[in-house]
Amino acid sequence: ETSLTLGAGTLHSPYRVVRASVEMVGATLFIVLVKGRWPYCLENRSLSRSVVLRFPGDDPQNEWHLKPCERRYFVFPNPDAQKFLHARILGSGKSYTKRIQYQDAGSRHSQA
Repeated sequence: ETSLTLGAGTLHSPYRVVRASVEMVGATLFIVLVKGRWPYCLENRSLSRSVVLRFPGDDPQNEWHLKPCERRYFVFPNPDAQKFLHARILGSGKSYTKRIQYQDAGSRHSQA
């Protein structure tokens, strides 16, 4: 079982979270899709600094900006890969990037 997003992230096609499970019985493949919940959340608890986040390997154009006291729900683009993000304070420069790794859904993150 895994969670993924469908949609383009636009006004006319917003992202939707789907939970998918696959089962093979004999020669028949059953795929069940149900509406899911966002399994991960990031919260910027700073009162004055914005945080810049991105998935490893993503184009820098796909960075997210989290304003002070803002929260964002998300899923990892590849559910089978290690779950981590790159984060930095807005304006600090790319050399100050930290890696945030998630152990699994619901666990606390660790910085490497």
